[in-house]
Amino acid sequence: MAMRLHRTQEKLLSLMRERDGSLEEYGSLRNIGATLGIKDNPQVIAYHLDQLQNKGLIRQTQSDRYVFELVDRPLPSTVEVPLYRSTAQCGHDGFFGTDDIVERIPVPTKIFGIAHPSHFFLIKARGKSMEPMIEDGDIVLAHKQQDVDSNRIAVVVYDDMPMVKRVKKIRLKNDFHIILESLNRDVDDLLISEDSNFRICGLVKGVMRVQT
Repeated sequence: MAMRLHRTQEKLLSLMRERDGSLEEYGSLRNIGATLGIKDNPQVIAYHLDQLQNKGLIRQTQSDRYVFELVDRPLPSTVEVPLYRSTAQCGHDGFFGTDDIVERIPVPTKIFGIAHPSHFFLIKARGKSMEPMIEDGDIVLAHKQQDVDSNRIAVVVYDDMPMVKRVKKIRLKNDFHIILESLNRDVDDLLISEDSNFRICGLVKGVMRVQT
């Protein structure tokens, strides 16, 4: 049986499909509502967006308030995401191999904005370089991708060692370089040259702290 949607929810879905999930150009719930013929009542738009997420039809990205991922079919409240060994290497396709999966961990889809579970992976953090945001033993959730914008935190592999760092892209003497920054200022940053054995595996989307 097809899911029944409120007319406003149908309009919101249609608007997002036309714009590949992005409503950034409107800038506010009030402007989104005005586009749909609902004036001066942004709470109505907020309610129906929340309902679409509760029904598993869209997932809001954590980094952008008005950018959503459209879901092909409703998702459950949690999905199992593979956790990889901390010693795994990033493969040629930009993420870890299936033979390195340690276990699959239930992850809330709404909290972390998961629309397509197969696009995500987990890896355990080691060391203190990303404190206080990420502590030793935390489980890091990342979206599989081979590049990230400058100043975003990512899972990378450098000299066959997986790590979580802030990726900063800079120009030095007309050449682009990458600095792997640590949030803990007691830990040195790493300057990556173009010929280095370096690969980006994914954009960090969340951190799950393991209670001890």
